[in-house]
Amino acid sequence: MANNFQKIMEDREAMLPPELEDRMSQHLGTFSMFGKVIELFVPNALHTVVRIFGGEELPCIKERKRLAEPAWRRPPEARGPGETED
Repeated sequence: MANNFQKIMEDREAMLPPELEDRMSQHLGTFSMFGKVIELFVPNALHTVVRIFGGEELPCIKERKRLAEPAWRRPPEARGPGETED
Protein backbone atom coordinates (compact mmCIF):
# COMPACT_ATOMS: atom_id res chain seq x y z
CA MET A 1 0.00 0.00 0.00
CA ALA A 2 1.39 3.37 -1.01
CA ASN A 3 1.47 6.29 1.35
CA ASN A 4 0.72 9.90 0.40
CA PHE A 5 4.34 10.76 -0.37
CA GLN A 6 4.65 7.85 -2.78
CA LYS A 7 1.41 8.89 -4.52
CA ILE A 8 2.68 12.47 -4.89
CA MET A 9 6.00 11.18 -6.24
CA GLU A 10 4.23 8.95 -8.79
CA ASP A 11 2.03 11.86 -9.90
CA ARG A 12 5.05 14.13 -10.38
CA GLU A 13 6.95 11.45 -12.29
CA ALA A 14 3.99 11.13 -14.66
CA MET A 15 4.08 14.88 -15.45
CA LEU A 16 6.30 16.29 -18.18
CA PRO A 17 9.05 18.67 -17.13
CA PRO A 18 7.99 22.31 -17.72
CA GLU A 19 10.90 22.91 -20.15
CA LEU A 20 9.84 19.99 -22.33
CA GLU A 21 6.22 21.06 -22.24
CA ASP A 22 7.17 24.63 -23.29
CA ARG A 23 9.35 23.35 -26.13
CA MET A 24 6.58 21.05 -27.40
CA SER A 25 4.11 23.94 -27.27
CA GLN A 26 6.50 26.11 -29.32
CA HIS A 27 6.95 23.36 -31.91
CA LEU A 28 3.20 22.84 -32.21
CA GLY A 29 2.73 26.58 -32.73
CA THR A 30 5.39 26.57 -35.44
CA PHE A 31 3.82 23.58 -37.20
CA SER A 32 0.39 25.20 -37.00
CA MET A 33 1.65 28.42 -38.60
CA PHE A 34 3.57 26.43 -41.25
CA GLY A 35 0.39 24.50 -42.09
CA LYS A 36 -1.56 27.73 -42.56
CA VAL A 37 1.14 29.13 -44.87
CA ILE A 38 1.20 25.92 -46.91
CA GLU A 39 -2.60 25.92 -47.15
CA LEU A 40 -2.52 29.42 -48.64
CA PHE A 41 0.61 29.06 -50.77
CA VAL A 42 0.43 25.62 -52.42
CA PRO A 43 -2.80 26.03 -54.46
CA ASN A 44 -1.62 29.37 -55.87
CA ALA A 45 1.86 27.98 -56.57
CA LEU A 46 0.40 25.01 -58.47
CA HIS A 47 -1.85 27.35 -60.42
CA THR A 48 1.13 29.54 -61.33
CA VAL A 49 3.22 26.56 -62.49
CA VAL A 50 0.38 25.28 -64.67
CA ARG A 51 -0.15 28.72 -66.19
CA ILE A 52 3.63 29.14 -66.84
CA PHE A 53 3.76 25.91 -68.80
CA GLY A 54 0.75 26.92 -70.89
CA GLY A 55 -1.87 24.72 -69.28
CA GLU A 56 -5.46 25.54 -68.59
CA GLU A 57 -6.81 26.47 -65.20
CA LEU A 58 -7.04 23.61 -62.76
CA PRO A 59 -10.59 22.29 -62.22
CA CYS A 60 -10.32 22.79 -58.47
CA ILE A 61 -9.57 26.49 -58.98
CA LYS A 62 -12.56 26.91 -61.30
CA GLU A 63 -14.79 25.23 -58.70
CA ARG A 64 -13.34 27.36 -55.90
CA LYS A 65 -14.04 30.55 -57.89
CA ARG A 66 -17.58 29.38 -58.62
CA LEU A 67 -18.29 28.58 -54.97
CA ALA A 68 -16.80 31.89 -53.80
CA GLU A 69 -19.42 33.84 -55.72
CA PRO A 70 -22.56 34.47 -53.63
CA ALA A 71 -25.61 32.43 -54.70
CA TRP A 72 -27.76 35.53 -55.20
CA ARG A 73 -25.37 36.80 -57.90
CA ARG A 74 -25.53 33.62 -60.01
CA PRO A 75 -28.33 32.97 -62.46
CA PRO A 76 -30.62 30.06 -61.46
CA GLU A 77 -29.21 27.62 -64.04
CA ALA A 78 -25.65 28.16 -62.74
CA ARG A 79 -26.49 27.21 -59.17
CA GLY A 80 -25.45 23.86 -57.86
CA PRO A 81 -27.83 21.03 -56.97
CA GLY A 82 -29.87 21.64 -53.86
CA GLU A 83 -29.34 25.40 -53.85
CA THR A 84 -32.56 27.41 -53.73
CA GLU A 85 -33.40 31.07 -53.79
CA ASP A 86 -34.05 32.61 -50.41
